[in-house]
Amino acid sequence: MWKAFLGYLGPQEEQWKAYDSVELIKTYSGPPREILIDQGTADEFLAKKQLLPEHLQNLDNDKVKIELRYQEDYDHSYLFIATFIEEHFAFHSGILSQKIPDK
Repeated sequence: MWKAFLGYLGPQEEQWKAYDSVELIKTYSGPPREILIDQGTADEFLAKKQLLPEHLQNLDNDKVKIELRYQEDYDHSYLFIATFIEEHFAFHSGILSQKIPDK
């Protein structure tokens, strides 16, 4: 994760926070949100610690519910995406069809 931030945003770590999902969720105070994440256990970027989905799972924010699903033996490939994309479309469709509550 830090490698990507460094490559795209440069060495100023303070600037990374505006794009870091963990930091954004820590301070989020808007309407309740739900996030669905599928992570392949054979993902090379997970093994290299470039992805840290457990940091999202360990957050404590009552406004954000995170469902993190580890998918055994899947990597970072098209097959992984193709296998689970329909579930993600259904998830997002369900969220988008709900009325967003007023603040």
